[in-house]
Amino acid sequence: MSKSSSNTQNSPQNINDVDKQMIKKLLNEEYLEENELKYEDQVQELTVSSIPGTTVSFIKCKNKNLGTNIYDTPGIPNIRQMTYYFENKNHVKTIVVDREIKPKKIHFGPDLTLFIGGLVRIDHLEGLFFY
Repeated sequence: MSKSSSNTQNSPQNINDVDKQMIKKLLNEEYLEENELKYEDQVQELTVSSIPGTTVSFIKCKNKNLGTNIYDTPGIPNIRQMTYYFENKNHVKTIVVDREIKPKKIHFGPDLTLFIGGLVRIDHLEGLFFY
């Protein structure tokens, strides 16, 4: 199972985030050998991207092992996702988690501000704050 699937909840804003890596793993464990799907005329490997929205058109894959078709489709734009607002899709890489996150502990007092990656601002107004 990929790292992203453990954090994805089954909520309306996440339904269109199909976890191809998880599907690929399940298919490979049950029916396939060496990460390959066998198609009518050729053998192709499923590709997985950590960047959402990289599928630009419908891709039909006839799978002989399963006796069915698998379709990879473009995602539905979702205005609730931050990635929707990036004009340059290469900038999406800055917010997509592709490795283990190592926790950091930060202590700071009132009237200070913490910026995280230029995307999040946390203002500490009063009281104790541990992050």
